[in-house]
Amino acid sequence: MSLLEQQHILARLYTDADFRHRFLKDPTKIGAESGLHANEIAEIASIAPELKFFSESLIAKRLNEAAKMLPVLRRLLAAKFHPAFVAFAPTFNPRSLKKHFEDAIEFCSFIDGDSGY
Repeated sequence: MSLLEQQHILARLYTDADFRHRFLKDPTKIGAESGLHANEIAEIASIAPELKFFSESLIAKRLNEAAKMLPVLRRLLAAKFHPAFVAFAPTFNPRSLKKHFEDAIEFCSFIDGDSGY
């Protein structure tokens, strides 16, 4: 597998909680389904604790940026802001060059929708 393909799988492991959970539960099966060779699966599985930590740090960064861009919403939600964003984060993966802006807009839609917040 090429380096680029490995990077795409790592990015998915960092940003897709369901995929990460399935990989951590059965790395051999999920790795093979993703096109990884046995040695690549073993290498990625060896950093399993870092996968969760890095994923959580990405969500924390996104949360902080959203809080900066949405100060009024942050004040309105108060203590619910953090759990609402944590619930939202796995449902959306920004793709544009303006990731934080895109994230903030989608978070507002999440709050405005059927999120329960």
